Order: sequence, then C-alpha cells, then structure tokens
Amino acid sequence: MSTEIRAKWVSTMIGDINFDVDYNGNVVKAEEATANYYLKIVKDVLNDPAFNSEYDNLVNCYDFDACRVSDEAEHKSFKDLLSSWQSFQSYTINVLVYSAKFKISDQKKKKTARSSCALFWKTA
Repeated sequence: MSTEIRAKWVSTMIGDINFDVDYNGNVVKAEEATANYYLKIVKDVLNDPAFNSEYDNLVNCYDFDACRVSDEAEHKSFKDLLSSWQSFQSYTINVLVYSAKFKISDQKKKKTARSSCALFWKTA
C-alpha cells in the first residue's frame, strides 16, 4: 500500500482543524500554525515522552501573537521543531505529517466550495 493511500486513510482518523489555515493571509502565522498542527498530530499519536517534552517546552516558550519563542527555547519555531522531527526520516512521522496535510487540503477545499456556493446564491 502506498504512502499516499495510507496517509489519506489516516487523515480520516485524525482530529479536525480548529484554526484558520490561511490566517487571513499572514504567511508566517499560517506556516507556524500548520507546523504546530503537524507536530500535535505526531505527538498525540506517538505519545512518546521525548516528543511530548520537546513539544510542550516549545509551546510553553512560544509567543503565539508574535510567532516567536524566548531565547532559552531549544527550537526557534514550530517549523524548526517539525524539521528536527522529520530529520529522523521516520516512516511513521512522514505518514502522519502527510495525513495532516491531506486534512488541511480537504478543509481548504470545503471552505472554497462553501464560499463559491454562497457567492452563487448571492448573485443568483
């Protein structure tokens, strides 16, 4: 079974997205939010003390309004921590991140479809 097929199936098992994936056009916040979502999925599924600790330490040092961390943080961003975890080249981590990407893509498609439908009814 291909990674894509497994990732699509796993994406149906993970939690819904509870944030605006586009962050109203703020690219930095959108990238950090999506990286945070990927990390949370990996952390929750693996439930490994080392991953949990790294993630929790970053969250505790993170300023969500400014999208940065305090100087004492080991990782400087959610993107940085995600890159660190992906450097392990773990098949499981890669499938989970890929699955989260499918979930975000599906949410964007549904949002676009709803917007198109609403626009159609306003102009009809």
